[in-house]
Amino acid sequence: ELGYRSYNAEAISDIHGHGITGALRIGYASSPSAAFGLRASFGPSDNSQLAVTMAYRFRHRRSFRPFVEAGWGWYSTVLNSGSVTERVIRGNGPDVGLGFEYFVHPHASLGLAVNESYIHYTRFGYSINGVSTLAMLRWNVYYR
Repeated sequence: ELGYRSYNAEAISDIHGHGITGALRIGYASSPSAAFGLRASFGPSDNSQLAVTMAYRFRHRRSFRPFVEAGWGWYSTVLNSGSVTERVIRGNGPDVGLGFEYFVHPHASLGLAVNESYIHYTRFGYSINGVSTLAMLRWNVYYR
């Protein structure tokens, strides 16, 4: 997966950023419609994620399959305050998404997905709530 991530958190001073993000996903399809997965995203945007997900694919047509996805993620964000020291904040929270896959082969698909993550950070003696949006191009290979 390759995508663009934007994140924003309200704190004493706003925390925000954006950038290109890559992700690797491994999953298990328990049926033609339901799949469970583990996703790790990373990139130069100083925001990384590990998430457990469940996707439901609608049987629209044989080659075109829209889906919805829900999960729980753990996040790490590097704060660059302009000084030599960097601070890392970590948090977790739910994420939801939707998208589609277009099967170019019975075992391969191309797709587009948008995920929204709601993150709760606890650091520096107070709570920070954030939102991260990720738009991804997906290339999937399935083994059955």
